[in-house]
Amino acid sequence: NIETQIIVNTAGETNILQSNKIELLKKNQNFLLRTITQPKANILILDKSEAIITLHPKLDLGASPVLWTNHPEFLMIFQDYFQDIWKKTTKR
Repeated sequence: NIETQIIVNTAGETNILQSNKIELLKKNQNFLLRTITQPKANILILDKSEAIITLHPKLDLGASPVLWTNHPEFLMIFQDYFQDIWKKTTKR
């Protein structure tokens, strides 16, 4: 089974949770969605083997510095950070 965990930034945006893509994903029992209003960074972790982090979540992807890594120790740090944020977010 593949589990997908997504934390969505909802600051100032109420319609993002109503999007067709989110509604389609929510039908899958392995899709878990939570929301946050003040993210410190955007983090994408793929298969626990690589991560992409942007440091300015309010900027477009091309306007923010981006860090890509597949280093195991960095991946553990980012995974732990994601799980800490996950615990503090609102379940949807």
